[in-house]
Amino acid sequence: MDRLMNRFGNRLTFILERLILRGTLSRLAVIAGAIVLISLTAGGFAYLSTGSFPNPWDAVWWAFLRLTDPGYLGDDEGVVLRSIATVVTILGYVVFMGSLIAIMTQWLNTTITRLESGLTPIAQRNHILILGWTNRTPSIIMDFLAGEGRVKRFLEVRKASRLRLVVLAEKVTPALVEDLKQRLGRRWSEGQIIFRTGSALQMDHLKRVDFLNAAAVVLPSDDYADDRGDADQRTIKILYSASVFHRNTSNDTLPLIVAEIEDARHIALAQRAYSGPTEILASDRIVCRILAQAIREPGVARLSRRLLNASGPQRLYVRRATGLAGRTFGEVRAAMERAIPLGIVHQDQGVFHPHLNPGDGFVLKPGDLVFSIAPSYECAAPQVGDLKQTGNSLSSPVRPTRRERSERRVLILGWNPHAIALIEEFREYTEESFVVDIISRVAGADRLQQIPDGNANVMIRQIEGEYVDPAQLRAHRPETYDSILLLASTLAGSESESDARTLLGYLVLEEIFGSSVTRPHIVLELMDPTNAELFRDREIELVIGPSLISYMLCQVAVRRELRAIFDQLFGAGGSEIVFRSPAEYGLGPERTTFAAMQAAACIRGEIALGLRLGAKGGPIRAEYVLNPGRASTFELGQSDTIIVLAES
Repeated sequence: MDRLMNRFGNRLTFILERLILRGTLSRLAVIAGAIVLISLTAGGFAYLSTGSFPNPWDAVWWAFLRLTDPGYLGDDEGVVLRSIATVVTILGYVVFMGSLIAIMTQWLNTTITRLESGLTPIAQRNHILILGWTNRTPSIIMDFLAGEGRVKRFLEVRKASRLRLVVLAEKVTPALVEDLKQRLGRRWSEGQIIFRTGSALQMDHLKRVDFLNAAAVVLPSDDYADDRGDADQRTIKILYSASVFHRNTSNDTLPLIVAEIEDARHIALAQRAYSGPTEILASDRIVCRILAQAIREPGVARLSRRLLNASGPQRLYVRRATGLAGRTFGEVRAAMERAIPLGIVHQDQGVFHPHLNPGDGFVLKPGDLVFSIAPSYECAAPQVGDLKQTGNSLSSPVRPTRRERSERRVLILGWNPHAIALIEEFREYTEESFVVDIISRVAGADRLQQIPDGNANVMIRQIEGEYVDPAQLRAHRPETYDSILLLASTLAGSESESDARTLLGYLVLEEIFGSSVTRPHIVLELMDPTNAELFRDREIELVIGPSLISYMLCQVAVRRELRAIFDQLFGAGGSEIVFRSPAEYGLGPERTTFAAMQAAACIRGEIALGLRLGAKGGPIRAEYVLNPGRASTFELGQSDTIIVLAES
């Protein structure tokens, strides 16, 4: 008998357990059943023991009222009836009110948690979709919010009233949202930023973020993926999954995807994987182009950071050259009083062809775009009525004498995939020679295998060692090099750990150099932009890769042609940013207008962009003045230079 009772009890407990775990409605049904059972039991007992009720149903109703509302307790008479009413009222507090509040509270908590986790599909059109939460994502969101004007014009073309950013992350948590709030500060907006949980590899999750109705899609990579190749494999698979997702729907078009690839050799595969419009940015190539130019031309990295700043005083703009077909670049340049045009972008069958510093005789075609530096979008528009040819240009510009460069000795401290791309970039400068020594804990043989054979203008020596050890680094005489590059560590596990090691390496160099006046030009690769404050007023140059990539991903998403412009502006060959002494243009120490500098540069087939003033204490401490205005006058000293866009 006891065994049967135990089994019956276990069976009843199991049934109740399954009902309670089914969800809120099942829990409410269990509570309703308990209320009915208590009402029937108490009502039947009161009817049989008191004789106060004409029929059993009145007694059951009496018990139900006491169970659900304790206010009736004072109306009862007789010890038995009051005793039953007291027990029923206490059970009402526990079963009815307590359980109901607990169930509803748990339901609300579950609902809120589910909504916060971003599992419900959105219903948006013309939103900007970011696929993945990586160390790039916060900077990308910041750049979209900071570049209000450009994004607004992008949305107006698509008849969208407001910017909506949708982020698809593997797991959305309150901590993740709070971290982004802290980073964005006053720019944070609940209505503009929408999170959804999911993977871009899952078609259902792409549907959750309304992928096909997005105005543009940004697909960033992750510097701290388990393997660099794995990051590119994931990116390519996402692109292919998006194409398959499109084939399974009735939509006619696919949105533009701006994707980041870690290895430039995978660009063609990424383009083939997606059947819609794509712009692929190779982060290793972009970062290493900036690193190479920072090593070759001290000050370029700092200048690039100012140009590639969504909220800077002087920014890069692209405007359609409406009504300028048949005009020359010289006429356009003369008509732009408050902007400095850098070149023309021509579109042919969906492919953008930039012509930087094309020469004053370059003739614009219908549909061409003007690329310029200006304080605002309005200032970047040439006044058609004021077009005239400049009087300073020559049909055959006089090129300045080539500045002979001796062999450049470069010391690289640390190792990451960018080292390979950097050496490849050095090889592009075939008229220059580099001697590159690399000190890293990674085995030299392993590093050497990753570097393909190339031109003889780059000599490489692999050194195994620990550069944060002062004794080991001092033995290699770092003071004898022209430039020293500290690479970020992608093996550190996080941006903070990587930058901490970079800081340690820099402090070791400071200890070695001491108070020496002459020291190599130092370039640091950082991962976290907030750590740039640690190096303020230091005689070093910073290249913050994630910030550069984030800015370019954001800008290319709203202006596709910028990708081709960035490739040419920061790549080897073609036109590049250099610093000229006033003497090279025949300018003396007397006060000179910026218009005169522009004219002198124009005669030599170059474009003056601004000035670097006060470089006597080093190019890093100098003041960079971009687009100062033609009438602005300057008294140029020996340490001052003119910033120009010139042929490499």
